[in-house]
Amino acid sequence: MIIFFYGEDTFRAHEKVEEIKAKFMREIDATGNGTTSVDSQDIVIDDLARLMASGGGFFSAKRLIILKNPFFAKKAWKDALCELIPSFITETGSDANMLLIWQAGSIDKREALWNSLKDAPFKQEWVLLQGGLLSQWVKKRFEQYGMECDFDAQMLLEACVGPDLCHMNHEIEKVSAYAMAQGRSGVILSDVQQLVEARFNDDIFGLMDAVSGKQNQKAVFLLNDQWRAGADPLYVLGMLIRQFRILALVKHKSDITPVSARSIAQELSLHPFVVEKAIKQSKNFSWHRLIEAYHALVRVDSAVKTSACKGEEMVAYCIARVLLSS
Repeated sequence: MIIFFYGEDTFRAHEKVEEIKAKFMREIDATGNGTTSVDSQDIVIDDLARLMASGGGFFSAKRLIILKNPFFAKKAWKDALCELIPSFITETGSDANMLLIWQAGSIDKREALWNSLKDAPFKQEWVLLQGGLLSQWVKKRFEQYGMECDFDAQMLLEACVGPDLCHMNHEIEKVSAYAMAQGRSGVILSDVQQLVEARFNDDIFGLMDAVSGKQNQKAVFLLNDQWRAGADPLYVLGMLIRQFRILALVKHKSDITPVSARSIAQELSLHPFVVEKAIKQSKNFSWHRLIEAYHALVRVDSAVKTSACKGEEMVAYCIARVLLSS
């Protein structure tokens, strides 16, 4: 049996993968010996084939194999996987092994591997949440922390963070802890202004100004300043991905039909202050530079969140390479 997950929302996908893994170990594989999680870059195809054909072991009737990012593998590897997939899709018995394929990010649907997987019986694309769906998710996440968040505070939080749920979860946890320390059961606007908006403004806009102006020395200094201050590289990476995405959207809108920042903000469900800054910064980027930098950062993000790229130093290095070459 094959389960196929793909898409840019790696946070919700990761949670679902962990949920499936926990259920499998709880109901079938109590020892964990029949559960394997591996990145496509860390296993040769013959070993994967043997793993898929093997049983779960003495204490497990079947095996769960979690295969990450096969679309990042070399063509020969993917071609070999395509040959293995048909027999696995048709195996649906109660004792059939489970192959969970998880691809972070978007997929080139012209690839043969996509054609092999598109008819998988259990398939889900994890798209980034936007608008009302994002608001619902944020509200429920606050409830999981036992907190409420007033409307204005939540709107500003969504404007600053966007659909990166890994980053959003971090910020929700932070502002919830702060409000709780103040003896409150809810997050208010000033909490987000102090803990999220101020940092967002200081961190991202200064760095983006340096990058857009090709002030490489200043950009490196600002990045190093982040690391010296103990900033989480994933936080910085999430901010940059969000900002390049916003710049691309704003540039597209403003170049086609010049309209006010407020109109663009309403159409894109962004805070006006974010759009005003983005309009100014987008003028310093060509369309090609924006798209190239955005996709490069997304590739780094996908690699980091699926463990293909490990360590804070590696994340910091990748960010610097992308920014200075953009």
